[in-house]
Amino acid sequence: MDRQRFWRLIATHPAEEIVAAHQVLWDLMADSRTTPLWAAAYVFERVVADPASHGDRRAASG
Repeated sequence: MDRQRFWRLIATHPAEEIVAAHQVLWDLMADSRTTPLWAAAYVFERVVADPASHGDRRAASG
């Protein structure tokens, strides 16, 4: 979404709704700082960084 579209959307909603959406966003960001989520991200990053060491023999064969 570009900035123009963002501001058009903001302009069409009452301030109370924008403030409520802002709080939901912050709550979601706080929830994202959990250990299980970071653990999953770590595992995903390791597999993507070196798929051959995780059973993907196609990557090893080139």
